[in-house]
Amino acid sequence: MELTFTKAAAWRDIYPPNFVRPREYKDKPPGKSAENLIPANEKKAVSEQEAMVMGRVKTVIEKLQQQIDQGRQGVGEVVDLLQWFNYAFFDIIGEFNWSSSFSCLEQEKEHPWIQIIAQFKITIITGCLKYYSPLDSLLQAMTPKSAMADLWMIWRTTEEKISRQMERPGNNHRDVMSHMLAADQAQMTR
Repeated sequence: MELTFTKAAAWRDIYPPNFVRPREYKDKPPGKSAENLIPANEKKAVSEQEAMVMGRVKTVIEKLQQQIDQGRQGVGEVVDLLQWFNYAFFDIIGEFNWSSSFSCLEQEKEHPWIQIIAQFKITIITGCLKYYSPLDSLLQAMTPKSAMADLWMIWRTTEEKISRQMERPGNNHRDVMSHMLAADQAQMTR
């Protein structure tokens, strides 16, 4: 469960005096990031995504039809619908957030980012702990190198997608990132 507040003074009301607030949020009121997401979730912004979503739905139907046809020819295997729906879902999520698909449908396999993000709980905990220097160092010391490599791959992939999105001048595709960047720009000019 998450509770969001819009006033910086809420920190004093909610947390004890000895609570260490992450540096990144020092002067930002809680909930500002969530507020920046509002334009990306309005009816107009979501309807702009319809063609992309329909394109992915069309692709998954075509891929499933190919699987069915192969099965009729005796060369196919059992079709895992959940797997195909996950491919479509994560491709849509990638496009919706960063104008960059994970290409699961085209490659007919999961992107490594998806396999790791499935272990979401540890990802969230690790993401939160990185704001508290002694704890993140302790976690890194206790965690096997292979698990940390997977976690860093998630962060690198996400940063690459965000960087590519920010480097595209005049990008007409309105994704979640473009709305957040526009909101940040508007706040900086106030």
